[in-house]
Amino acid sequence: MSWVEATVRASSRIGPHLQRITLTGEGVRGYRAEGLADDYCRVLFPDPGRERPVIGRTGRDPAESAPMRNYTIRRLDRARGEIDLDFVLHGRGVAADWARQAAPGRSGVALSPAFGSYRPPAGAVDRLLVTDLSGLPAAGRILAEAAPDERFRVVGIVPGNADELPLTSPAALDLRWLHVPFPGQGAALARAVVDQVAELPADTYVWGAGESAGCRAARNHLWRVLRRPPASTCVFGYWKARTPVG
Repeated sequence: MSWVEATVRASSRIGPHLQRITLTGEGVRGYRAEGLADDYCRVLFPDPGRERPVIGRTGRDPAESAPMRNYTIRRLDRARGEIDLDFVLHGRGVAADWARQAAPGRSGVALSPAFGSYRPPAGAVDRLLVTDLSGLPAAGRILAEAAPDERFRVVGIVPGNADELPLTSPAALDLRWLHVPFPGQGAALARAVVDQVAELPADTYVWGAGESAGCRAARNHLWRVLRRPPASTCVFGYWKARTPVG
């Protein structure tokens, strides 16, 4: 795998539980991305006590010897050599701990090429996005890059008012927020998908992201109950809770 090394240029808190990290590096100017609105990459983090990952120090794929997580490309500016990644700060973990203490000019990561899954069928006008905090970066980019003749209903599942982000779009946007604490967000996501698809046109393209069990329950409803074709939906688990959903 081809890795691009990047250094932290800036770090800012954009909500109580979200940290935006701007990365830069010469390799970012030629960064390979599929170009879909929910493009994500593998992020290789440094081992504890290091500021940067050591690429291939064991002669194996570095993914086998260093912490790695998947993250959405919130913004890619090749001309400026910048990439924005948004990190959810909930509990402890490799990525969240790194984001909390990432130091501009010193801290660094390595990025894989980026690929996405957001592929609405040609001619689809109505879109439903349902996501918790982990999918808000992708939802924000989807909305920002939407066409003016598209129509979106977006359900954001967040802990409270302060977590609501100012999402905007050139498309028609119906934005709704649900306030749900972290342990129950997966179940809330599944219920939201069930409730919203019942109100929207049958050919609405459904995109969802969040807690894995909740996303699995949503897919089961779309595919097995409603018999929706897989190409009309894209619902992915981004993280796993300890308590099962459904």
